[in-house]
Amino acid sequence: MMTPSHRKIADMNAKISKVFVPTARTQQVESIFGELIAESRDRSGDHSSVLIVGPSQSGKTTSIVKATEKLESTLPGQVPILHVTLPADVTRKSMIECIFTAAANRGFHNFNKLSGNEYRYQQRAFTLLENLDTLLLILDECHHIRGARDAVRAVQVGELVKTFLIEGPCPLVLAGVGEAAKNPYQTNEQLMLRSRPFVELAPLQLTNPADRALFGKMFTEFFDELERLQIAENVREFQKAEFKSCLFQAADGVVGQAIRLVREAFRQMIIAERAVLRISDFETASDGILLTSEKQRINHFSKLSASGFTQ
Repeated sequence: MMTPSHRKIADMNAKISKVFVPTARTQQVESIFGELIAESRDRSGDHSSVLIVGPSQSGKTTSIVKATEKLESTLPGQVPILHVTLPADVTRKSMIECIFTAAANRGFHNFNKLSGNEYRYQQRAFTLLENLDTLLLILDECHHIRGARDAVRAVQVGELVKTFLIEGPCPLVLAGVGEAAKNPYQTNEQLMLRSRPFVELAPLQLTNPADRALFGKMFTEFFDELERLQIAENVREFQKAEFKSCLFQAADGVVGQAIRLVREAFRQMIIAERAVLRISDFETASDGILLTSEKQRINHFSKLSASGFTQ
């Protein structure tokens, strides 16, 4: 049975999930999508690709979803952008099945009718994308493709991607984590020639003034939006520069981790049946989220509280 506290937490999570602050990084993703789509309209076959790579919670999927939402509203066709999320340890053939599943989730195609070998699946996928008027195909979590982590087997993954670019009807975006995402490109010279420079969403660096400014601006706007949503009475008190610097350190420069910490701090506030957010809520949140081995030993919010920070 859902308690009033559970309902409040669910409502809070839903509200925070809808908050999105565009940054130079998300705008870069949107710009590249637009360029690839323009290319796909101008020619058939031999399309381009781009890889978006970064650590978990670096904003890859959020950037993709927001760019897709914005661009799709301006594009013709049934499914101009098809976003496919790949499960763990997916085979090349199963990867193609995921394209049909994604189309089915958008209300098109009965994927239960699929049969045949990998080549047959490819050809049917190309036909499906043509019928859907798809201008851009996105394979998210591409590091999950079986063989991508192995430099030798990654060549075969790269060949499959290259086939989609040469024979398929649209450009391709891959998004993933680490070397497993890069391997299919870096082990396949011809695929690299068809690729734009990687979009690397590396963690922001505390020692980099531009990264500090980006993080500070983003979370100023983020907390402004949280204040508007009235989740807590004193959100404005956490706009102080020393708090945002602490949040930056606690999240190790990963924006998604910072948002996760904020979400967990609000949860602690609701559990305590308060309408006022406290620095102790962030201390508890940080203790409960194992970010890195260093963060298991250092709670930056406890240090901030000990320094005399008040909200």
